[in-house]
Amino acid sequence: MTFKQKLSSTLIVSLFSLGSISLQAKDKDTRSGVISVLSIMEETHDGENSLGNKVIRGEATEKEMHELIAVYKALYTLDPPRGKSKPWKKKIAKIVKTAAQLQEDENLTDTTQLAKVMDCKSCHKAHQPKDKFNDE
Repeated sequence: MTFKQKLSSTLIVSLFSLGSISLQAKDKDTRSGVISVLSIMEETHDGENSLGNKVIRGEATEKEMHELIAVYKALYTLDPPRGKSKPWKKKIAKIVKTAAQLQEDENLTDTTQLAKVMDCKSCHKAHQPKDKFNDE
């Protein structure tokens, strides 16, 4: 199953579950059709030409901006690998809101605010498993 198929499956399940099913996707989640936090991070932020980096550099198309928002909405439905869920959801909701505002402006190049809320280190420090966080 491709990343986009998994993402679609996760969004569909999330929309229809209405919170009755908690999708706990940890780094080593191998359940078919469920996307993990790790796979979202790798697909969205690994490499210079990743979706997240293209958006931050102001090089994303409107379609790619939609993809980024969809990815973060899917991430919102997942439990954090470490730490409390409430601050996790608050950070992700702020990213979604800021990305949506950027998209509404029809000028996808002024990404200053989005870059601030997509600060990797603050989220990783609170939520990434300690064995993965090497910057301490």
